[in-house]
Amino acid sequence: RKVATISATAPSLGSFHASSLTYTSNTEARTAVTSAAAYGAVRLERDVLNQMFDKTELQTSYRKQIARGLATYIDLQGADDVANLSATVGTPGTPITRATLATANKTLSLNAKDEFKDGDPIYFVYHTDQKDAILAIPEITFSYIRGDGTGSNVTGVVSEALGMKFADSANIYQNAGTTYNVAHLPKCLVLAYNERETMLPPEPDGLTTILIGYAEFGIAEHYDAYGVAVLS
Repeated sequence: RKVATISATAPSLGSFHASSLTYTSNTEARTAVTSAAAYGAVRLERDVLNQMFDKTELQTSYRKQIARGLATYIDLQGADDVANLSATVGTPGTPITRATLATANKTLSLNAKDEFKDGDPIYFVYHTDQKDAILAIPEITFSYIRGDGTGSNVTGVVSEALGMKFADSANIYQNAGTTYNVAHLPKCLVLAYNERETMLPPEPDGLTTILIGYAEFGIAEHYDAYGVAVLS
């Protein structure tokens, strides 16, 4: 549940009794999260396993790939919700610039109001195809400006700049030539599980072994004001 902002007002002279005050009705709202399921499965032939020096090593490798596939699927479901955020900055089809990031920072600060305080981290997740644009912004990559000895011009990684914590991902939502990168506070989206990513025990089936991974989850927008879609 979430509770909306309650505005304060000045009492009228002589109107301090409880019966004279104006009360705000209940403002709590429930965030509806729709459950979704995902699975990954592979069938390993017995003759293939027999050729392996260590049969469990092959199964372990497949289990890791199934788990990664489940994580990617969940990421993509959450990324779709960014397109529904009310606040947007940037221009579709154009690289991210320093000005775009500054506008996103300002917009989020204005919209989040009391939830955001100077020094609180803003998380900025951008599509990997924008990494060259991010690394081309001198103000956030040059080590002599950032004041550290392992700056982004050395490591090729931007971890924090302009009051934001940076992370790139190929799982950012893209549609019709628009990439929906996102700057957000932690409470922007909610991720809930009925069952976290789970690998079921190997299941023999005839001359094969079946490996299955499963997850049951839900993702929803929790606070619209705590996120900004950064278009590129």
